[in-house]
Amino acid sequence: MATDGALVLAEFRAGGVPGVDDARTSYRPREVGERLGIPAATLRLWSTQFADLLSGPAGRPTGGVATHRRYDEADVQVLAAVGALRREGLGTEEIRRRLSTPRVAGPSPAGPALPLPDLAGVEQLQERLASLPPKQYRLAQALLKTPEMIMFGSVRELARELRVNNATIVRFAQSLGYKGYQALQGALRQAYLPRAGLQPPRDSAAVASPDSAVAATLAQHDANLRVAMQRLQAADLGRIGDALLAARRILVCATGSPIVPATLLVRLLRHVGLRGELVSPSGVDRTIALYDITREDVVVGVGFWLTFRGVVDALALAHRLGARTVAITGSPTSPLTRVADDLLLAPSQGAAISFSTVATVAVVEALVAHLAGRRPERVTAIQQQLHDLYLEEGLLAPLLEAAAE
Repeated sequence: MATDGALVLAEFRAGGVPGVDDARTSYRPREVGERLGIPAATLRLWSTQFADLLSGPAGRPTGGVATHRRYDEADVQVLAAVGALRREGLGTEEIRRRLSTPRVAGPSPAGPALPLPDLAGVEQLQERLASLPPKQYRLAQALLKTPEMIMFGSVRELARELRVNNATIVRFAQSLGYKGYQALQGALRQAYLPRAGLQPPRDSAAVASPDSAVAATLAQHDANLRVAMQRLQAADLGRIGDALLAARRILVCATGSPIVPATLLVRLLRHVGLRGELVSPSGVDRTIALYDITREDVVVGVGFWLTFRGVVDALALAHRLGARTVAITGSPTSPLTRVADDLLLAPSQGAAISFSTVATVAVVEALVAHLAGRRPERVTAIQQQLHDLYLEEGLLAPLLEAAAE
């Protein structure tokens, strides 16, 4: 079955995007954000990252006076396609490459494609859009266009982003047949996660005993690894490898448990002759570490299922200063995808506990293995030198047979 990103990309190349068929020719940023269900900050970022694909003169200073940005219908179609491909887990450069393919002239197809088929209460939502009051209209657009806003956002976050109150959100969920916001959120996750290449939450009965907890954990590891390897095959390791091998500095940023694979990445880079540096995402330390980065540097952000703000802020700062940014993240809907030029997906869902490091470690090792394969003689020399130093420094424990003698 084609993914949402593939469907939208096909429609984009045919001259339209499902659900983007308004006859108007000029839109304000707020109107575009509401139509696509994205916050203003995301719209500004995408407008910068994909400026070469958007209408050139719109919003630029004319006659010495700064004018407000305007978007035409083609711009909205580009941004809709960007959002769909972001949800597929693609990075900035890959999205630009795909959207740069010449489009075929022709009318937009009739009828939008819902990203959440067969979800109770959603099937008829598109037909009800015209009759909804403004606030519920914004909620409906968010559900149809960017369901991750509801899947991973709290009531308070959603209320702030869409300029509605908490009661409106609860009433909207109830109008779809759910008891409340949490029930709607849970249904969205169950419906959407498999389409994003992730596994839905497991039944709590799977961890009701030590034996079932172990079995569920191993099964989740296997599921995460299978998805990670599928996504890794689609990633452009060659381009990421080029950037790492040419980088003046490689800075790796993580906090919490993702520090484990982040530290591993820094150490493994040394085994292939590259220098990595672990960067703290806290405000002052982050600023000191990143203030002098340039286009010759690469900044890698590592996150699991939940992504902490400091890591996102670090990649956003690096991106703004011109560095190449790479995200290794547990979800294609992670905020890291918005500030990453390249994306490596490593599902981090857990079973007995909420997260797992296994797939992230596997992706880190695969990335370094790719680098090793591009400079085998250098890697062999490094390994020999390290082994010789281990022996000279007396760091290796004696073998069991030798100890017994």
